[in-house]
Amino acid sequence: MSDEIPDGFYDFDEVVREARATYTPEELARERELEERAEEQLERAELVYAMRTGAPSSVVHKP
Repeated sequence: MSDEIPDGFYDFDEVVREARATYTPEELARERELEERAEEQLERAELVYAMRTGAPSSVVHKP
């Protein structure tokens, strides 16, 4: 299987690299903080879902 990106599609990693190159160091630091907060919120949402449905958290959260 080829790793070549077909015509009409974008290499997501390249798009991310180009976008991040336009950010200042302060903005990049803020992005990391927001990613950490988003991960915490996702973990909380998974916990609430498990509590409401009775599903074990190991089923909800996939490491």
